[in-house]
Amino acid sequence: MDNIMLCKSFAFCKFHFTRTHHSDLMGGTVCHHIGYIKAGRAEFVTEERTYSFAAGDVFYTPPGCRYHSYWYGQDGDSIVYDAYAFTYLPTAQNTAFALQKLNPNKDAMDMLRRLSAHKQADCTSVGLLYAFFGACMPQMERLGQHPKQAVIDRARSYIRANPRFRMPELAAYCRMSESGLYAAFRDVTGHTPVEEKHRIQIELATSLLEATDLSVEEISDRLGFSSPAYFRAVLRKNGGKSPRDIRRAAQKGQI
Repeated sequence: MDNIMLCKSFAFCKFHFTRTHHSDLMGGTVCHHIGYIKAGRAEFVTEERTYSFAAGDVFYTPPGCRYHSYWYGQDGDSIVYDAYAFTYLPTAQNTAFALQKLNPNKDAMDMLRRLSAHKQADCTSVGLLYAFFGACMPQMERLGQHPKQAVIDRARSYIRANPRFRMPELAAYCRMSESGLYAAFRDVTGHTPVEEKHRIQIELATSLLEATDLSVEEISDRLGFSSPAYFRAVLRKNGGKSPRDIRRAAQKGQI
């Protein structure tokens, strides 16, 4: 696997597993994700239904999506898929999309294949990602959005850019009182702003642990943890795993 991160806003990963793989995402994702399955198949199980995806399929999961994913090889083959996570989706305010299989046309699939073949995160790859999504968007299933979602999106962008933020600064950036911002986070996400920061950090940290050889110290510093020890403590508190556990499970396809 390899992973390239750009400005903490994009994570482009290529995953290759040799056995059944499970991910528990019932805590809710924090980014937009596009997945491109090259070999194997997957089932995403939410509280409402089960989604099935096969080799060649492309799917989208929105921020806040809660599900278990189960990945299976076909006739003993490996599981291979590309995952593109991104923080910002430049669409009209209050536009939200459901978890779904995408139906890209030929031109859009050509863009996705070019993105898959690209080996670095730069203007070309980011442009291809957004061009692909824009081509799929007119046919995508849309959802209603919480009226306070725009505030949460604004807060998340600040948290990502300023991981050592103070609450008065975040509230001022969102043009709200601290109590109002806490209430908005509780209403929309069920978490406090600090808990949301940890969720964002953990998702990005897990991606880096799975897909790179960066040291714990490098990941801790990159994502704004005060120390490697605190990074390990947050991982254990929120996921019950150490950095070593996550890397070992990724190698075995058991995360």
